[in-house]
Amino acid sequence: MTAPAPTVSRNAVPRRVWFFVWAGAFVAAAVIALVTPSALRQVRGGDWPMLWQSLSYAVGLVLAERFVVAVPLRNHRFVVGVTDMVVVLGLVFIETPLLVVATMVGIVASQLLNEPQAVKRLFNSLQYVLSVAAAATLTTAVLDVADRVRPFGVSVAADHGFKPSLAFAWVIGMIAFFLLNHSMVAAAVSLSVGQGFGPSWRRAAPVAAAGSAAGTAYGLLIASLLSHERTLLPLLVIPIGLTLLGNRAWVRILAQGQRMHSLYEAGRALSNGLGEVDAWRDFVGLTAEVLNCEGAAVFLGRPDDGALDVISTQGGPDRLMVSASPTAWEQATKGYITRSHWRRAVTVTMEAEGRVVGYAAAYGPRVESDFTSEDRETLLTLANQGAAALRNESLYREAEGERATLRDIVGHSTDGIYTVGPDRAVRSWNPAMVSLTGYSEEEAVGQKCFNLLRARDGEGVDMCAADCPILAAAKSGQEEVRDASVLNKDGVARWIRYAHAPIVGADGEMDADVVVVRDVTRERQTDELKADFVASVSHELRTPLTPIKGFLMTLLREDRDFTQDRRHEYYKLMLVQSQRLERLIEDLLEVTRLETGAGLVDSTPIDAIDLVRQVVDRFTSEDPERVVTVIAPNHAVYCRGDWMRTDQVLANLLSNALRYSPAHEPVEVRLLPQGREVVFEVRDSGPGISLDEQSRIFERFQRGGHYLTREQGGAGLGLYLAKRLVEAMGGRIWVSSRLGSGSVFAFALPAEPSLHVVTPRERSIG
Repeated sequence: MTAPAPTVSRNAVPRRVWFFVWAGAFVAAAVIALVTPSALRQVRGGDWPMLWQSLSYAVGLVLAERFVVAVPLRNHRFVVGVTDMVVVLGLVFIETPLLVVATMVGIVASQLLNEPQAVKRLFNSLQYVLSVAAAATLTTAVLDVADRVRPFGVSVAADHGFKPSLAFAWVIGMIAFFLLNHSMVAAAVSLSVGQGFGPSWRRAAPVAAAGSAAGTAYGLLIASLLSHERTLLPLLVIPIGLTLLGNRAWVRILAQGQRMHSLYEAGRALSNGLGEVDAWRDFVGLTAEVLNCEGAAVFLGRPDDGALDVISTQGGPDRLMVSASPTAWEQATKGYITRSHWRRAVTVTMEAEGRVVGYAAAYGPRVESDFTSEDRETLLTLANQGAAALRNESLYREAEGERATLRDIVGHSTDGIYTVGPDRAVRSWNPAMVSLTGYSEEEAVGQKCFNLLRARDGEGVDMCAADCPILAAAKSGQEEVRDASVLNKDGVARWIRYAHAPIVGADGEMDADVVVVRDVTRERQTDELKADFVASVSHELRTPLTPIKGFLMTLLREDRDFTQDRRHEYYKLMLVQSQRLERLIEDLLEVTRLETGAGLVDSTPIDAIDLVRQVVDRFTSEDPERVVTVIAPNHAVYCRGDWMRTDQVLANLLSNALRYSPAHEPVEVRLLPQGREVVFEVRDSGPGISLDEQSRIFERFQRGGHYLTREQGGAGLGLYLAKRLVEAMGGRIWVSSRLGSGSVFAFALPAEPSLHVVTPRERSIG
C-alpha cells in the first residue's frame, strides 16, 4: 500500500512530526501489550498450524516490502505493492492477537532490512501495527454480527474459516486498514511540509486506493483457493507478477508525467519573470519540491560583473566576487555549499550552447538515503533549463541595452523620427516630432500620418494624395527623400525634409516605414534671403554703377564739349555714387569680420549725451531741412562700450528712421538712463513693421517688402550689424512697432558710473 514518513527530514525533523510519531508509538505499544497475553496463550496451547501461518505471514510481510514500487507525488512519495494482499490473508486465517504480534515482527524485520532511518522504521512499524489491529478488530466484529444475523442465510464457520459469501467482512476490514494507514501517512506529510491534511490526503488517495483494492482482491482470491482448490494457486503467479510489472510501468509513466509537468512549471516560472530574482526563487523552490529535498540553489555566472550570484531556497541573492571562469565558479560553489552546511548536496553544471554558465545544487533528500539517479537526471534537466533561461536572460539584457541605446538616440535626436505601418498609421513618435508638430506621442500614435502633417509641396499640392512618399518607398523598396510644407498643431507652417526608409519583409512587402524628419524652415528662409540678397545686392550695385558708367560714357564723347562747371557737377555725382558703393562693400566686409570673430569691439566709458548730439548734428548738417529732436537728461550720462561702434549703431538707426519717415515728419532720438543700463531710442513716423517681420528684422539680408517693390535702398545688413555690435558690447537691441503707427528702435548698453570718461575730443570718430 503506502510507505510512510516521506516528509521526515534527515537533517531537521519538525518537532510536531516527532510528537506525532511518539504518540503513535505509545498507542501501538499499548495495543501490543494488550494482545500479547492472548498471543502467548495461543503459543503455549500448541496450535502449530496457527503458529505456522503466523510465521508465514511475518515472512510474507518481509518479502512484500521488498517488492514495493515508489510512486512520486509532488513533495513526497507513496509506494504500491503486494503488502495489502498479505495483510488480507492474515485477516482471513490468523486470529487477532497473533496477527498483531506477527505484523509487528514482520514489519520491524522488513524495516531493519530496508529502511536506514530510525524515525521511518519507528513510524512504519507503528503505522502497520495500528492499521492491522483496527482492521482485525473490525473484521471480527463484522463476522460476529453476521453469525448472529445470518444475512441471506449465510453462517460463519466455527473456526472462522474462509467463505466466499463472507468476503464482504474482510473487505470492510481492509477498508479500515486503508483509511487508517493512508490517514496516518497524510498526517505525517501534512505536519512535515506544513500543508493542510485534506490536500495531503486527497493527493495520494486515488493511487493508494487503487493499490489497496488490487491487493485485497488478490488476497481474497488466494484465500479462496487455499480453502477450496490449492492446486490452482500456481496460476496466480502470472497475474500477480504482471500486476507488479504493470505497477512499475505505471509508476514510470507517472514519474515521467510529473517530471514533464515540473519541467513545464520551472520553465514557466523563469519565462514569466525573465531576469527577475523572484523567478529564480520560484525555480529553486520548485526544484526542491520536485526532488523532495530540503532545499536547492542556483549559482549564476555574471562574467560582465566578475561575480557569481547565489539564489537558494534559504534566501538570497548573495553575490560572490570571483573571476569569470567556470573553474572559479565551481570552486566558489563548493565553498559556499560547505560554509552553508548543506549535507548530501549534489551539484550539476548549467550549460547553454556548450558553455558553462553556472551551477545548480540540491541538498538534504527526504525520502531516499541519497539522491537517486532519476533525481540527478531531473536536477540536470532542470539545470539545463535554467541555463537556457540564463542565456535568454543575457540575450534579453543585451537586447534591452541595445533598445535603451536606440531609445536614447531616437529620444535625444534633434531630428524628428517616426514609424508608420503599411496602412500609414503612426506607430512611434519621438520627442523631436512632438516639438516640431505640437502633437504628443499619445495623440500621434494610431493616427494616419497624412492627417497629422498635412504635407504640401512647393506649389501647395497635397503630397499624400498626389504622390505619397510612403507608398513610393513601399513600391520601390528604396529610400525616398522629399521636401514638404507641413502644418503643426497650431496651424503654423514649417518646411521639412523627410527621408522614408522602408523595412521590407521576407515576402517583399513593406512591414514599416522609418521616417527621419529635419526642420529646414530656417534653411529655406536663409536660402530665400540669400537669393533675395543676391537680387538686392545686384540691384544696389547697379544703382551707383549705372550713373557712374553713364557719366563716364558722356564725358568720353568726342562730339560734345562740357564746361568746367558741368564736368565738376558730373564728377560730384559720380563721387556720391562711388561713396554709396563703398558703404555697401564696407557693410559686406563688416558682416564677414563679425561672423569670423575678427574686428570685435572695445569696452571704454562713453559720454552718451555727447555721442548722441554729434550723430544728430552730423545728419542735420547734411540735410538741414529734416527735423531731428533730441530728448536727454540735463545731467551727464555715461555708458560702457565702443565709441565708434556705438556711433555706427545709432547712425544706422537714425538713417533708417529718416529714410522711412515722411520728409515733413520729425524723428525723435531719446536717451534714457534705466538702472544699470543706458537706453538709446530712435522714434520715427514711418509705415511701421508687421509682427511677422519684427521677429526677423535683425537677421541678415532682411528688409521689409520685396526687392522689386521696396522704395528705399539698402542691402538688409544694417540692422544685422547693429544687433551683432550691440551684443558684442554687452547690450541688447529691440524694436517696437505697429503698422501705420511708426516704429521705435532701441538698444541698451551697460551704465558706467566712472568719472574717468573718454570725451569726443579724445576719440577719432572717422
